[in-house]
Amino acid sequence: MPDSNVFLDMPDHNAIPSAHITYRRLSTILIEHPRIPTMFLLEFMTFDGLRAYQPCCENIDHLSILRPLWAIEYDGDPVFEAAREWSCIIQARHDLPKDIRWVLALIYNFSCTMLQPEQTEEYL
Repeated sequence: MPDSNVFLDMPDHNAIPSAHITYRRLSTILIEHPRIPTMFLLEFMTFDGLRAYQPCCENIDHLSILRPLWAIEYDGDPVFEAAREWSCIIQARHDLPKDIRWVLALIYNFSCTMLQPEQTEEYL
């Protein structure tokens, strides 16, 4: 039995499901936004199998890009709001490995899903 006080020094390469369609369909190229010079878009596939684009901007919180969503997410959990915003900020960095981009897109997708008004704790 492994010692619970010992941490693995080697990465677990099976931790990221690289064969999953959401990983395979994840783009690694940031697309320049046509109207906002500091913003990029990253194409990914949602849990529902739909093509989507994550806004990626290092100062997305200062630009209030996500503010229009407040009207429909008025009682959203602030943890999911912060996670979504954070993933957009980090995703804006160039040359991130695909594994990291996938985790950030996963955080973004899950946060957006959980912030939808019809979601409840039972959904978890």
